[in-house]
Amino acid sequence: MTLYVLIGVIAFSILLYVFFLLKSSFGPKKIKQIAKLIEINNTRLAIKHLKVLLSKNERNVAAHWYLAEAYMKQKKYELSLVEYKYILKLNKFNETVSEVGIRKKLVKVYENFKQTDEALKEYILLTQLEPSNDYNFFKVGEIFFHKNKTDKATKYFVAAYKLNPMNPENLFYLGRLYLRKNQIKEALNSFAKVLDIRSDLYGANFYMGVIQKNLKMYDKARINFETAEREPSYKLRALLEKGKILLELDNIREAVIQLERAIKFIKIEDDVSIAVRYALADCYERTKELPKAIDQWEIINKYKPGYQDVVEKLQMYSDLRTDDRLKDFLTASKQIFIEICKKIIVAMELEVLEVMPVDDDTVEFLVTEQEGKWRDTKKNKRIILFKRDAAIVTEKPIREIQDKMKSHSATRGLVLAVAGFSPSAMEFSLTRPIDLMDKKQLTDLLKKVKY
Repeated sequence: MTLYVLIGVIAFSILLYVFFLLKSSFGPKKIKQIAKLIEINNTRLAIKHLKVLLSKNERNVAAHWYLAEAYMKQKKYELSLVEYKYILKLNKFNETVSEVGIRKKLVKVYENFKQTDEALKEYILLTQLEPSNDYNFFKVGEIFFHKNKTDKATKYFVAAYKLNPMNPENLFYLGRLYLRKNQIKEALNSFAKVLDIRSDLYGANFYMGVIQKNLKMYDKARINFETAEREPSYKLRALLEKGKILLELDNIREAVIQLERAIKFIKIEDDVSIAVRYALADCYERTKELPKAIDQWEIINKYKPGYQDVVEKLQMYSDLRTDDRLKDFLTASKQIFIEICKKIIVAMELEVLEVMPVDDDTVEFLVTEQEGKWRDTKKNKRIILFKRDAAIVTEKPIREIQDKMKSHSATRGLVLAVAGFSPSAMEFSLTRPIDLMDKKQLTDLLKKVKY
């Protein structure tokens, strides 16, 4: 019973408050009461009274101001924009309504509409109206930074720094500017100052890590990237950079773990996610997990056609899912790869004299013709090079084959390469006793191999 009485008293008090507001005059007291209505989010009633006031006096600056504020509360930004602009047109200001206050509100409206150019104009005007306020200079610099107008951004960031050298966001952007200009020492100093002032601005850790990675300071870089992971907007990029460090250190297994972890955090496909997928595909290609690599390349090609060499990769491995023999040739371990190459040589009716492995994807053979019925006939020797990696064969390896032919007294050379040959390599071979075979010809040979 007591509870019901209490609720009744509260309701009556609210009704009584509204009643007196309705009965009040149209003067300054009325405006103050309407402002209180806006404060308690009773914007509908406030707007009703403000429209009555404006019907009596259309040039009532205070009424237009509070009408704009009420619309802002309702998130009717287009209506608030009309009111703010009308006040500027009247050019009448007082203690409650100032040009600075209106332009700050306009900035919020334009930012909500993502009208960056309009917001920029207002911020530039605010730097003139409030020359001692570093925030306005910082915001102008920030907009110019994202427009890649480095010189203009620098001008305003430096001005903001002079007014307030302890603003961590401004220091952060100054650091990014220095990094963009390749002024590494200045960039590191800026990011260090940021973290001294605000240790949770993890973007500074990320960019310090980028610099340290480029300087081969891998341990320090990894620590900074791990710290940067705490910030969701930098997490994916930090994981990508950690994966790249492991790739540079040839720690492919750990790089795969790191990049596969990064894949789980992809929410939308953008430049960062595409870079993660490309790096992971590179790992899979190196470890001969080509079906997995193809999966990543196909996703990349779907969302960003023409990205780096993805189309070429997909073309090169296009037969992989339908041709098991080609798949074995490309994905087998080093030892099995060599054995497959030997079987190809046998299928060509040649005999292996010497095996000369170069790396996991490249092997050379010194071979000779098999002994036939003409035993007294001198058998010619050849140099055969097998390459199964993704790199197009240039002129240099062909020249090296020619040199080895001379040193081994071989009369002919043969290069079999999955990725194909550069124009200069093909032109060079035309006038030499060196034959070139691409993926299609290699595939035909594989069909003759007896497993």
